[in-house]
Amino acid sequence: MQILIAQDNLIDRKYLMALLAPFGDCDIAVDGREAVDAFRAMMETGQSYNLVCLDVAIPRIDCMEVLAEIRKIELEQDIMDIDRVKVLITGTAEDRKSIRRSFNATCESYLTKPIKKHKFYSKLEKLSLISADTVSQRD
Repeated sequence: MQILIAQDNLIDRKYLMALLAPFGDCDIAVDGREAVDAFRAMMETGQSYNLVCLDVAIPRIDCMEVLAEIRKIELEQDIMDIDRVKVLITGTAEDRKSIRRSFNATCESYLTKPIKKHKFYSKLEKLSLISADTVSQRD
């Protein structure tokens, strides 16, 4: 699996990398501009990310703008809905407005912080990115 972790907080980046590294290659972005640039660069290689973990409060480019850019790049590459990257947005509060905005912007999942390992893996299972068998082998 190809994974992009776009989080501005070092601790969150390290934690997500520790959770995800066993499942694939992880790239890191510390702000929205880096996230868009990394996504575009990956697409230019002829590959695609399978998962983007995007912080709702990422700096430089707003989270929703990053997501819009990702979807725009996919459209330019004729990538259909079923083949799009799965975007999981993380946020510090269960702010219904942020959650609704995230889904309206076409994210596949939203997870509140602090991120709990089993909740995170459950979200990935629902997105068909990992299986329960794989998770149980990691515990």
